[in-house]
Amino acid sequence: MLCHIANAGYYATDGERGVLFDALYCDGLDGFGQASEITNEKMENAEDMFANVKVIFASHYHGDHMTGKAMVRDLQNNDNAIAIITDESKKLMIAGGSVKNAETRIKSFKIPIGENLELENMPFPIKLYGISHGVGRPDNIGIAVTVVGRTIMHVGDMSAKKEDLIKAEVEKENIDYLLLPFWNAMSKDAMTTINDVFKAKVVVTMHFAPPFGAMWQGILENSELKERIYSNADNIIKLDEEMMCISLD
Repeated sequence: MLCHIANAGYYATDGERGVLFDALYCDGLDGFGQASEITNEKMENAEDMFANVKVIFASHYHGDHMTGKAMVRDLQNNDNAIAIITDESKKLMIAGGSVKNAETRIKSFKIPIGENLELENMPFPIKLYGISHGVGRPDNIGIAVTVVGRTIMHVGDMSAKKEDLIKAEVEKENIDYLLLPFWNAMSKDAMTTINDVFKAKVVVTMHFAPPFGAMWQGILENSELKERIYSNADNIIKLDEEMMCISLD
């Protein structure tokens, strides 16, 4: 199962183990999509469907993708979870509070743009990618996780050159579900490039702003923007409401 949380936040599970992507930030940054209080509490307390989470991932340290305190609260309430973050993000984790066995459970990386790294001894098969967030912005890593035989790739706040993505060999990942920021899908030509490079079977566009939020388009209402984007490629699907889920089987 793959479910939307809020903004660029998603949850995937095989029914026994789960992973959270860019979902643990509570109300960390005004103007961006946020999950409801009850969903945030369940994630941070590792309750209900989130009790099985084994991996919490954050692509970069911005407050609409992670906050140290929210990440730490999850780890404090779930001894079986590990965090996968950038080296820059580790400072926020340390400031967020103490975590039991932090030295083995908080795993930070600096992946150069255009390179990848396969992780060993993880709850799921995982590979990390150095994917640009844009000049002057924080380090950003993408993650490919295989859940029930389906590979889900989350690219964070991608603003990358085509040649760097090709160099990183993202097309070799055999991606089933690509979680893609909407600004990479604003035209049919843009989506042609995305599909040529990633070769994903399904694209899920994400990071839409709430009305008059920090990334609100102004000219187009959010619903109009979404409908235009959803029509830019046949393999784009809608998965953008809180706890809207699809089966991975």
